[in-house]
Amino acid sequence: MTDQDFSKHRNRSRQVILAAVAVIALAVAAFFGWRYSVYQTYRARIRPGVRIAGVDVGGLTPDEATTLVNEKIAAPLEAPVTLSYLDQEATLSAEEAGFRVDVAAMVQAAADLSAGLTFGDFLFGTPPPLDEDISLQAGLDQARVSAFLDELAAEVDQPLREHALDAEALRFVPGQEERRLDTTGGVERIRAAFLSPDPVRRTVVLPVQTRRPPSLSVSELEALLE
Repeated sequence: MTDQDFSKHRNRSRQVILAAVAVIALAVAAFFGWRYSVYQTYRARIRPGVRIAGVDVGGLTPDEATTLVNEKIAAPLEAPVTLSYLDQEATLSAEEAGFRVDVAAMVQAAADLSAGLTFGDFLFGTPPPLDEDISLQAGLDQARVSAFLDELAAEVDQPLREHALDAEALRFVPGQEERRLDTTGGVERIRAAFLSPDPVRRTVVLPVQTRRPPSLSVSELEALLE
C-alpha cells in the first residue's frame, strides 16, 4: 500500500468514526431531549397516587384538579345545612356560616409533592407513584354561626306566662309555655354537618326546652274571683 492509499484509508476511517460519533451524539441528545420532555410533562402534573380528601388527582394538571375537587368536594360540602327545631326547619347557607373549602390550598399542596423531583430522577426511568392523601382544608366563621343561632333563638324563645282569670269579664286567660332554644354545642354540630357529604348528617337537630304553666286549682280560681 502506497502512502497515498494509506492516507485515503486513514481519512475514510476517520470519517466513519466521526460519523459514528455524530450518530451517537445525536442519539444521546435525542434521548436526553425525550427524557427532559417527560420530566417537564411530569412536573406540570400532580404525581400519580396523590389524592385530595380521598379524590384521586394523580396525573392531572392543577387546573384539572381544581375543577374535579370543586365538583366532588367543595360543591357538596358548601351546600346549605338544615337546622331542625320543634316542627320547623331553618336553612343555613355556606355564605351565612362563612364556610369555605380551601380548594386552592389543597391543590397547591398536591402539586408541591412534585417540587422535589430533579431531571436526574427521569434519566433512566420514572419515579414510582406516591400514596399521599391531602387532608380536607375547610372551616367556618364561628362568630357568624353564633350570631345566626342567637337570631334563631330570639325567634323561638318565649317567657313563661301563667294562666289567669279576668274577673271582670269572667274570662279565662290561658298562659304560655316557656321555650328556650338549646344552642349548646350548636357551632360544633353545624361545623360537623358542613364537613359531612352524607345528606342525613347535614341536618342538625336543635332541642327546645319547654315548661308548661301550672294548672290553676279550684282554690286559686276562687281566690281570683274574690
